[in-house]
Amino acid sequence: MSAFLAATRSDRIAQLVDAGTWRALANADQGAISGAARIDGCAVIVTATDGVIASGAIGTRDAEVLIEAAARARSVAQPFVLLLDSAGAKLTEGVAVLGAFRRLQAALLATAQQVPVAVVLGRHCFGGASLLAFAAHRRFYMRGGRLGLSGPRALQALGALLPDDEIAALYGAERRVRHDAESVLVSDDALAVRSALTAWLNHPVAPMTLEQRQRALLHRLRGHLGDPLSLPVTPVPPRLEARLDQLLPGGWSLMHAHGIVWGDGWVGGRSSLIAGCVNAESVNAMAAWRLAEVLLEYRHEKPDQGVTILLDSPGQSATLQDESLLLSAFVAQLSAALHALQAQGRSVELWLTGEAGGAIYVALAAAANVVTAWPGARLQTLPARAVSGVVGSAAPDAAADADWLAAGVIDRWSRQPLFVESVPP
Repeated sequence: MSAFLAATRSDRIAQLVDAGTWRALANADQGAISGAARIDGCAVIVTATDGVIASGAIGTRDAEVLIEAAARARSVAQPFVLLLDSAGAKLTEGVAVLGAFRRLQAALLATAQQVPVAVVLGRHCFGGASLLAFAAHRRFYMRGGRLGLSGPRALQALGALLPDDEIAALYGAERRVRHDAESVLVSDDALAVRSALTAWLNHPVAPMTLEQRQRALLHRLRGHLGDPLSLPVTPVPPRLEARLDQLLPGGWSLMHAHGIVWGDGWVGGRSSLIAGCVNAESVNAMAAWRLAEVLLEYRHEKPDQGVTILLDSPGQSATLQDESLLLSAFVAQLSAALHALQAQGRSVELWLTGEAGGAIYVALAAAANVVTAWPGARLQTLPARAVSGVVGSAAPDAAADADWLAAGVIDRWSRQPLFVESVPP
């Protein structure tokens, strides 16, 4: 038996691919590497992150290596295999890493539409890395590995203190696979991982459809929190009405439930389908599922209309309840549902109208053609207290407007004034 989890990125690759077939494509020094190889004779594109340096945090250069490798897999029509051992985004890079993750998540979504994609999970897979994992058709978990959208440090930084045994139970691979129908649990052994990958390559299983995944997530919610479809539709609060009047001066007709709005509005003189998270609150599993359901329904409505997504949320909910439900799967489903609209040829625009950050921003921005920031928009990787708790230092200073554009976190600014502060709540 050989411990696969503790091996270096190069050793993990060497233990999986056929001897003498590895041809390097790119190398991010001590970060991600990529190359072409064969596994049991099957030609594949393989990438790996380095889980040793900074817990495998993925920075902008690492993201570019992975993006280039995904593009190569699409161009040569070969399966894409990602060996992912990462605590998520390199938070010390600030807003630049959000732009990198936006491009990386978009690359994985596009690749999964064209070629088989598998992720072999390492010791840890947290934050944006877990969204990458759920963009794949198949996830290979190993005993001893951990996965979550908000990692243990992020939860602890926001007040959820857990002993080690509860952390292992919450994030552990043995528990995660029970909620993940498109996964395989293998031993921490290179031969076991190679055998599982070989079986997947030689006998591929058709991935679940978006509708099948949505039903599976609904079943999970009903078993723990209740039925999201039973949530009452409530009147739009007065303060939100004022926001919508300014955002959509041509008119709108929206429904509201659980912090989600959906319906129709006029954008740029044309009717558009509208949806979004609007209450400046963190998005939990229930809200993510409800918004994904709206977007899946939009695929069958008014195919000539574009889609405009409104975002005013600091990011995903960092709670024990949401992590126990495997929040990564819900947020990744939201991203895939929006990407499906873009794949139809729809114009998909994301409007940052207030707070934005974390995995919710990445999920939506990755699937949008254009991201527009409105005056007053605030962008962050994670709440400042969470960043300090995770990396042990203060969050980077807020980026200037030009930095947002240069980093690719937005594509343009709207200069229209927004929000009337005199409107009563």
